[in-house]
Amino acid sequence: MVLAASMAGSSSAKSVTTFNLTLKEATGSELLFQISSFFDKASFSDLTIKAKGGRSFKCHRIVVCPQSKPLAAHVSAGFLEATTGIINLEDDDEQTVEHFLKYLYSGNYSVSTL
Repeated sequence: MVLAASMAGSSSAKSVTTFNLTLKEATGSELLFQISSFFDKASFSDLTIKAKGGRSFKCHRIVVCPQSKPLAAHVSAGFLEATTGIINLEDDDEQTVEHFLKYLYSGNYSVSTL
C-alpha cells in the first residue's frame, strides 16, 4: 500500500492537500508468501499451540482456524482455550505439529527421509 501526499499551492493564500491511496494488487502466490512469513512469529499472533516436549508455536487464529475444525473448536466460546489463547496438544510430538502448522501457513508439505 502506498500513501502519497502532495501539496498543490497557488498564488492565493489557500493551499490544498491531496492524498492518493493506491493498493498494490497481490497475486495469490505473493499473498501466500506473506502469510507463510508469519509462521511461528510473535507478530500479531493471538494463539499459542504447545506440543508434547514443550515446544510452543505462535500462531494466528485467522490462518489456523478456517483450515482446522478441531483447532477452531478449541478456541470457540465456552472452552478455556478461547480465553487463554493456548492449545495444549500433549499427545502430538513437536515435529508433527510443526509440519502440520507449516502446511496451514504455506500450503506445502514436505518431509525429509533418511
